[in-house]
Amino acid sequence: YSHNINNIPLNPTLNNTYEVLTKFFGDMAPLFPDRYMHTGGDEVVFGCFTNNPQVSAWMKQMGFTRPQQLLPYFEDKMHKIFTDVGKTQMFWQDVFDSGYVPPNGSIVQVWSNPDDLQGVCLPLPPTLTQ
Repeated sequence: YSHNINNIPLNPTLNNTYEVLTKFFGDMAPLFPDRYMHTGGDEVVFGCFTNNPQVSAWMKQMGFTRPQQLLPYFEDKMHKIFTDVGKTQMFWQDVFDSGYVPPNGSIVQVWSNPDDLQGVCLPLPPTLTQ
C-alpha cells in the first residue's frame, strides 16, 4: 500500500484505538476553539483490513461481510468521543457513501454533487456551504 500510505486507516477493531483517540481528542479539543473536528474517511484503503487475519476474524464474528462496514462502526465510536469533548464531528462523503447514517448535527463534507445527500441530511447553515 506504499502508493497510498496517507489513507491507511487505524484498526477499528481494537479497544486501544479508541482509548488513544479519546485521550488525543480530549487533549486537542481545548486547544482549538472551533466547534468542529474532522475525522476524515476519504479514500480509505480497505485492503489492509482483509489482509489482516485479526481484523478478518473480528469482522466475521461481528457479521460484517465487507470491509467498508468498518467505516460506519468506527464513525459511531468517533461520534461518542467527539460528543464527550464537546465537538461536532465532520467527515468526508465517502463515510456516508459506505452506509453510515450520520447522527443529527454531524457534518458530511461533500466532494461530489450536494444533491447526492438531498433528503438524508439537513441543509447546512449558509456559513458552512462555502
